[in-house]
Amino acid sequence: MAETTAVQWPDWTFLAPHMSGERTLGEYAAQMSLRLECALAQGRFDNATRRYFPRLSRAAVALDIPNPNGATAGAVKKRLLRVCQRLHEDKRANLAVPMSKFEIWQADTVVRAMGVLKDLLDSGAWGTAASCVPDWPLGPQDGDTAGSTQRSRLSAHLKWAETKLSSLRAERQQYGRGARANLAAEIAEWEQYVADEHEAQAQQPGPSRSNWNGAGPSNGAASGDRNPPRHRSGGDSEDARRRAEQEAEERAERQRQRREAARAAAEAAARRAQRRAEEQERARAAAADEANAAAARDRANPGMPPVAPARALSNGIEQMDHIPWERTLFNPFGTPEELPIDLEVEFCRAARTVIRGFLDAQAAGDETTQVRWLKFWRLFGQIMLRNPPRGGRRGYNVLPARFAAFSRGDFRVLVDWWEFDRAKLPTSPRQADRSRDKLVDKAVRYAERFCFSKAVRLLTSNGVADSTDPRIQAQMDAKFPDRKSPMPGSLDNFAPFQPYTSIEMEHYTAAAVKSQPRGAGSGPDGMRPEYFHALSRKWQGYPESEAAELFSRFVGIYAANSLPPWYYYIATASLLIPIIKEQPANPAQAPDARPVQMGNVELRIVGRAVSNAHEERLRSWFEPQQLGTTTKGGLECLVHMTRMHLEANPTHVIVKLDIRNMFNEIKRAEIIRIFESQPELRDMVPYLFAVHSPASPVFYADGTRAGKPCGEGTRQGSAEAGTAACAAIQPALRAADTELKARGGFARADFDDTYLGGPPADVAAALDRFDAAIALVGAELQRAKSAARCGAACELPADFPVPLGVAKRPDGTIIGFGIKVAGIPLGDAAFMGAALDTKATKLEAKFTQVANQLAPRNQFQLWAVLRCCLRPTGDYFARLLFPDDAAPLMHRIDAAVRQVKELSFSQDLSADGPLGELGAELHDRQSQLPKRGHGLGLRSLYKKSQSVDFVAALLDTLPRLVDRSSDGGEVTEQGLANWLAPVIGAGAFDQGNEKRRLAVFLQNGGETAAHFRACWGTAVLRAGAVPHDGAQPTDNPLEWPIEMAGLDAGPQFRLMKKPQRALTLACEAHEYTVLDAEFRALDQTNAVLAELRSQWLNHDRFSLLWSCCLPSRAYCNDNPTFQEGVAASLGLPSPVCRPYVGLPIQTAARGTHRLDAYGKKLGALPLPGAARDYRHDELVYAAAADLQYNGVPAVVEPRNLVNAWMTPAGHAAMSQAEAQRPLQGCIPDLLTTEEPGEGGGAPVRRLYDLKVINHCPSRYGPNQTDRCGPVEKRAAAIPTEYVNKLRNKDRAYHNTAPGEQGPMEAALQSLGGCTGLVGGFYGEMSKSVDQLAKTAARQGAERQAAKWALDNTAISYLRSVLTNKIRTNWAMALFRGNAQVKISNVRWVRGASGGANAGDGADRDGRWRQKREQYRYAQDEYRGPQMGGFGGRHCK
Repeated sequence: MAETTAVQWPDWTFLAPHMSGERTLGEYAAQMSLRLECALAQGRFDNATRRYFPRLSRAAVALDIPNPNGATAGAVKKRLLRVCQRLHEDKRANLAVPMSKFEIWQADTVVRAMGVLKDLLDSGAWGTAASCVPDWPLGPQDGDTAGSTQRSRLSAHLKWAETKLSSLRAERQQYGRGARANLAAEIAEWEQYVADEHEAQAQQPGPSRSNWNGAGPSNGAASGDRNPPRHRSGGDSEDARRRAEQEAEERAERQRQRREAARAAAEAAARRAQRRAEEQERARAAAADEANAAAARDRANPGMPPVAPARALSNGIEQMDHIPWERTLFNPFGTPEELPIDLEVEFCRAARTVIRGFLDAQAAGDETTQVRWLKFWRLFGQIMLRNPPRGGRRGYNVLPARFAAFSRGDFRVLVDWWEFDRAKLPTSPRQADRSRDKLVDKAVRYAERFCFSKAVRLLTSNGVADSTDPRIQAQMDAKFPDRKSPMPGSLDNFAPFQPYTSIEMEHYTAAAVKSQPRGAGSGPDGMRPEYFHALSRKWQGYPESEAAELFSRFVGIYAANSLPPWYYYIATASLLIPIIKEQPANPAQAPDARPVQMGNVELRIVGRAVSNAHEERLRSWFEPQQLGTTTKGGLECLVHMTRMHLEANPTHVIVKLDIRNMFNEIKRAEIIRIFESQPELRDMVPYLFAVHSPASPVFYADGTRAGKPCGEGTRQGSAEAGTAACAAIQPALRAADTELKARGGFARADFDDTYLGGPPADVAAALDRFDAAIALVGAELQRAKSAARCGAACELPADFPVPLGVAKRPDGTIIGFGIKVAGIPLGDAAFMGAALDTKATKLEAKFTQVANQLAPRNQFQLWAVLRCCLRPTGDYFARLLFPDDAAPLMHRIDAAVRQVKELSFSQDLSADGPLGELGAELHDRQSQLPKRGHGLGLRSLYKKSQSVDFVAALLDTLPRLVDRSSDGGEVTEQGLANWLAPVIGAGAFDQGNEKRRLAVFLQNGGETAAHFRACWGTAVLRAGAVPHDGAQPTDNPLEWPIEMAGLDAGPQFRLMKKPQRALTLACEAHEYTVLDAEFRALDQTNAVLAELRSQWLNHDRFSLLWSCCLPSRAYCNDNPTFQEGVAASLGLPSPVCRPYVGLPIQTAARGTHRLDAYGKKLGALPLPGAARDYRHDELVYAAAADLQYNGVPAVVEPRNLVNAWMTPAGHAAMSQAEAQRPLQGCIPDLLTTEEPGEGGGAPVRRLYDLKVINHCPSRYGPNQTDRCGPVEKRAAAIPTEYVNKLRNKDRAYHNTAPGEQGPMEAALQSLGGCTGLVGGFYGEMSKSVDQLAKTAARQGAERQAAKWALDNTAISYLRSVLTNKIRTNWAMALFRGNAQVKISNVRWVRGASGGANAGDGADRDGRWRQKREQYRYAQDEYRGPQMGGFGGRHCK
């Protein structure tokens, strides 16, 4: 029985405001808890203080039952069930206003009390231990109206929360990994809540009554009293009324205070909940950041798969397991510069096997096998393609043997060979031999592969710094900054990316492979672009054709970031070459070096493929602000728009901004962020993340690892480097352009060179914001190195942030003001003169430096470098400089070109030289014509700059600067500088406006338009054009009115696709016609002019092939041969004869013969020795070899065939009568078996006889008018000569009567006679030679296409390539032969030194005999240097 204290019943009326209008389930739970708080009493049961139900009426009051004193148990039970239903757990889910945890606790306590009450209604044990409510908060004292204290409520609530947390933990322990997904988060939330409640309880001051407990006043009538007190009257009534009013006011005040306290408590709870949520969010963010940072660190330096402790016993790919990963990073061996076609096939087969093995393992989920194949692929350059340890024939079979072992799956022997060669490597790093002779030899090898720019860079560079010097290493380390911002650890939190389709990736990969330049350096793995070129061939019907498709799939996987992180770490390694910028004045000081990185070719291909896939989207995103990355001709547009802007806006200023080391300093994390934020570009993110997340290792050329990895910025040499770096500053550039555009200005960029134009104040403000914006992505603007160019009426304020651009003398005095835009100077006259003078001086020094190194031993290569690399250096300036400004520079470059040409030819070609004024002029004009015009292709830069170049540049640029529209008025292409529309003409280049396309520009274009008019007029004169009104089409594009410039010749009004080419062809066609007439009209009594006339009339497609062919030493390997060949083909004096002109020649011919300046008599006279025979034999065997190689069986000197034409009696009689060489002159040089042409049929046998004519009056007469008439005349006579020779043999030995056809003549006629092949003194050849070359090329193309299963579409291309190759082989054989005849026979001139020349003759004799033997033992293919792409070194 409870120990209770008798007290009066409380006043329950204060509950009324709380019992009505509840809005939420939480509020209802609080109200019910408040009612029960008032209904429960407190007493001691079983030595413990507890809360209990004292009687039924108190329960009825708590449940808001009318007339509680008369309430029945049934009514109470019905009401309590309703309360339980409303507060059931199912009703608490998915509430519009979720319940707080305190309200949930209140609901739980109410439901628990209802359960006790339900049992009491059945048992009637009121006021006993059975009526106690478990865990209800206690008050400060026992009694019938005991309210709980705040501390007790907090304690009870805390106990409930701890119980809840314990149950959640038990659930986690019970189910482990099978627990529900959000259990961990729920536990974390409750843990935080319990901690907060502990903190709140600790801050409570002590036990006290709270407004929450609902306790009313301690006196007054109880609502359940059956006999309430009587009402008093009079004063007592008035006092009672006042007390009642006062009590009512007090109750109201208490209620207000309770409401305020409840609101404050709720707000405090909300604040605590918000703080908890924020803390939880910060904790989650911190945890996510830490996880991301850890993942990023793992990506930067990933762990490698384990290496097996012992070597595998099998012979398969398991042999990769024991190889340390460090060996995959750098290839210490050299690799072949290119592969012959046989090994190209083997390379494709091996690549197909490797990639297929990886793809199959990936599909099967076999990670171990994936690792093995990927490791082998990274070691491919070392294991399969390292250079043979020995040269010569013993080295030929090494590479084929490796591929044979691979094809049979014998990886053990491959690894054995590789480790054997590794053991022979030097133990200490060995610096490369960088002597001048070695560098020149390397430059010559570059030139022999058409890599002329590389050759020039090598010859003009200051060399490579010593990478073992700690000072150089410190410089290099400083160029690789540490990572400034963390990269994403993965792409898991990014939205999905669109993968590339297999067809798209195959197309883009093929284009990327083809775009890799020949001769480009390899990366650390030793793989070269030439190896991957094999994958671009069409191996139709062969398994090798699958290699390209599989490689494109691998590229797609690579680009999708689907390879292991360690693979990207290895594949992105690079070689570091410290190139010396400038040699220091003090040799003891370390030179300032520039880092040049060379990544692996595979990475270049993937990057190019990805860039190709997004090229159009990149262009549309970058334009019109960024013109250097993807905009074709963007630099020309930039120069012209900048210059025209200042002409149109003289009060504006243009600043050129310098960004320090942007490509290395830009933040990689910003690159990822910017690309991810652009919907059209975000599919590039996986590739950019894959190759930029590793801190890639860097190696010096000797294999030493650099001190710092490449962990920030873009990677030099990679296809995406410029695009990625420029993308980081593109938002800032676009914002600056938008800001300045509103003020009539602009912002444009050429990669990191940025140009801002507009009013000075606006440019200064935009510059500040641009500076701040690019700093956020890691770029740093160097204002001191930036420069400004003012318009004609512009004045800069004193505080302008960028100094004026100036040109200074060595003493520091200012010459003029201006800037350089894309390398083109723009400024006042003094600045232009100084800048272009400096440029000319540098170019002259460059020409001299190259010539001085190549001329002593390699004049042939010097000529090729001059024509293909040095001379074109001025083309860019000719197109973009105003002609008046360009003239001095062009004159100096032309003079430098003439000087190097003279050095290359060993000739004095000036007006004061042996050619004289007229001869020198004609030779110069002939040299300026292209080869198709019988020239050398050395176009005059001055002539170009004053006519077609500037015109063509503007015709290319102007239509791109303004908006262009279709016939319907819709803008089809946005202009790059549409603010210049008032100057150029809005809609000037729209469809249908062809006849007025340049009218507005010519009127408003200012100085630019004036120069355009002048150049157009000069071009019209060069082309001999007669302009008309444009009403009718024309055959010459320079005959259009100037307003219609840009229309092509032809029957329709259509635009020129290539203005430079079309205008140049029109000018050169007229110049050729004029020059041809002048050459034909030359005075033939002048020996010099007569010789120039003769060489002009005897040029064909063979004679000048030396001027544009591959400068291979197999074609010409010494200077004297090149000098003589050039002199003969161009009608120049012979260098070898120059010292001996006029001296008598020792000959058996009648009369006295003196040496002429051109060495003609050295070939025409019968001199001792066999120089002419060697020339003939070389040409015959060169032809036979190429015919044989291309599938045309050729027999040299078919003596047995001719012998078979005679009867036995006739042959016996001839042998008796003509003991020595009885068939002399009757045996042709070649017998071929040729496949029929398109008509089909049986193979045809043909006979050919080759002759080389020398220069004598009977051959090259003064009355020649037909081009190449002498060789054609001689070729036409050969068939008749052979018929006559055989007819004479028939009459002598077969007794054939006159007019009767003998057996030998009949046999000859059955073969179609004997065709003459004739070569001439000037290198020309008869048409029959060209026809034979075409036949060989046709059969060779078909043969190669059938052998290697090439696509049928490649046959036409291959035929043209082979035709040119065969023509070049034969032309160069004649070129050498003609030269060697002079060089060899000059020894027979009295007074000439002959010892060395005689020895040279003996060497040549031995060489031709060796060539004859090589031919005789050649069968299916002739292996030699002539057909370089097919067969060759390391082939067989």
